[in-house]
Amino acid sequence: MVQNPTHIPDRLGDTPKHLDFFLTSNPYAYTVNLSSPLGSSDHSLISVSCPISPIPQDPPMAEVPLPVGGI
Repeated sequence: MVQNPTHIPDRLGDTPKHLDFFLTSNPYAYTVNLSSPLGSSDHSLISVSCPISPIPQDPPMAEVPLPVGGI
C-alpha cells in the first residue's frame, strides 16, 4: 500500500528506502498519505484512513401502554 520510500537518508549518497509498510487484504478500502518526518526522525509519517459508514439500526418499536389494572 505504501508506494513511496519512507526512510529518508541522513547521509549524502544514501538512497531513500521502503522500510515501513501497511498490509491489508483489501487495499481499495484505504487511503495512505505520507507526511514529513516528526522531530529528528528519519522515517516519513504514514497516515492510513478508511471511510466507514454507520451500521443501519432498526427504528425503535413503539411502546404500547398496558391497560390500568393489568391484563
